[in-house]
Amino acid sequence: MMKGKLYCLLALLLVNVTAFAQSSLYVVSFTDKPNYHAENPIDFLSQRTMEKKNRLQIAVGYEDAPVYAMYIDSVLTEPVTYKTHSKWFNYVVVSMEDTIAQTISRWSFVRDVCLLRDYDMSSVLTEDDTVPDDPTLMVPDHYEYPTLTLDTLSYGSFYRQIGIHQGQYMHQENYRGQNMLIVILDGGYEHLDTMAFWQSWRDNQCVFTQNLTDEPNLYSGTSHGTTVLSIMASNDMYQCIGTAPEADYAIIKTEVCDYEEYIEEFFLVRGLEIADSMGADVVNISLGYTEFDTEADNHDTAYLDGLHYVSSVAVSKATRKGSIVCVAAGNSGDNDWHYIGSPCDGRDGITVAAVDSAGNVADFSSRGGLQSAGDKPNVAAIGYHTYYYGSNDSIVQGNGTSLATPIITGLTTCLWQAYPEKTPLQIRQAIMMSCSNYPYYDSLSGYGIPDFWKAFSILKVNDLSCQNVENIGLHVYPNPCQDQLTIETQEDVSMSLYDISGKLHLQKSLKQGVNSVYIKDLPKGEYIIQFNSQKGIVFNKMLKN
Repeated sequence: MMKGKLYCLLALLLVNVTAFAQSSLYVVSFTDKPNYHAENPIDFLSQRTMEKKNRLQIAVGYEDAPVYAMYIDSVLTEPVTYKTHSKWFNYVVVSMEDTIAQTISRWSFVRDVCLLRDYDMSSVLTEDDTVPDDPTLMVPDHYEYPTLTLDTLSYGSFYRQIGIHQGQYMHQENYRGQNMLIVILDGGYEHLDTMAFWQSWRDNQCVFTQNLTDEPNLYSGTSHGTTVLSIMASNDMYQCIGTAPEADYAIIKTEVCDYEEYIEEFFLVRGLEIADSMGADVVNISLGYTEFDTEADNHDTAYLDGLHYVSSVAVSKATRKGSIVCVAAGNSGDNDWHYIGSPCDGRDGITVAAVDSAGNVADFSSRGGLQSAGDKPNVAAIGYHTYYYGSNDSIVQGNGTSLATPIITGLTTCLWQAYPEKTPLQIRQAIMMSCSNYPYYDSLSGYGIPDFWKAFSILKVNDLSCQNVENIGLHVYPNPCQDQLTIETQEDVSMSLYDISGKLHLQKSLKQGVNSVYIKDLPKGEYIIQFNSQKGIVFNKMLKN
């Protein structure tokens, strides 16, 4: 009895102490960046990043500059605990008592102080900001696979999960990720620092490591990050070869193993910013968030539109700044949540569902079907009985969209290696157009299973189309048009007319001279005309009024 009373007394004291000293996570947003100088971007972005942004004609601006250090230092002079910060959104996240938050909110350079769960992203992106800028890539009428001379046995157990995407043809053409940078944002990377299997990778391909969490060790807690890496970076002939075996890699810890809290998404944002600053080509995120240890932080499916949650918005930011972001759809398909979470609703990312080797959607793969989420997931890869190199120095199998995603990440890297002048959205579009079900979509597997050689062929054909139709003796008018299109050609050509979704509406052979093409029955909208001639393949955009 006495012990029970003592316990109750201690519990009461703890409650009272907590009431007087309750700390919460706050986002402190700043008004400006006094250190921003547009003429010196190299001060805050790597040379690799600048070269890529120049190549892709991506402007460097205010968002890319770091948070003003004196602002952060001023916050840290108060009794607070630093958690993370963001240059894109110009904030610092700290743990502090409510009274301290009220004090900081009155400072002249502080725009806002709010609880972490109340941080508002609604004004950062709009519907118009997240519409792909060039969805008009055309699927060729015909393409061929090259004669396969590569020994597929060299892939070992990994061949099945690469072959379903025809990724071996990319590797045969020597697109294996050389000089490309993949950044992995994940949990712990257990055994990656000690296993003999990874010695060559550590010496030659690991270019950067960082832990952004409040857990002490990058290489402890879980081997999830090591598993993800192995699906891409393994390079053991006749045992296991990954999807991008010759790429460079950076590994960043953003996921905390000991808890599931909203702060992890803010760690993830910082990871994406670092990836962009160092010139990442493709980022792999085999993480997802739906429900948290603190119930008040739980996500709402009505807001899974890519515009509300901080990590989802950051995925689109990273894409627009020059990286392709591949995100796991999640493993909630057969539990109460059922749907995707964040950041896989990020509109410009590539969200990956899981299928088995026969193409059947895995029961656990999180579903789309949310009106808010749009066409998520986008694509599918083998995430059921996926092979990876395990921490016990053997090849094992596992399940999860976490394992499907690095398959797509690695092959996407190889594809972009082949066409480095294409934008992330163009590469993304080509991948979706190569899928087994495109242009049809469902909420289980998106557009289906990508064929990366088909995506390669799509980009190749469109690469040939950079010359203007007039340069090969074609004249198309009027444009915009209504009922009739006139096409003058100096040789016999064939034409195919598509809408911007890739649906074929009209095919016609044209003779040398002046040709009339009647389009009265076509719906109003934008169309692409593909011309095939002896001089090559070109495209012409047309607007039907």
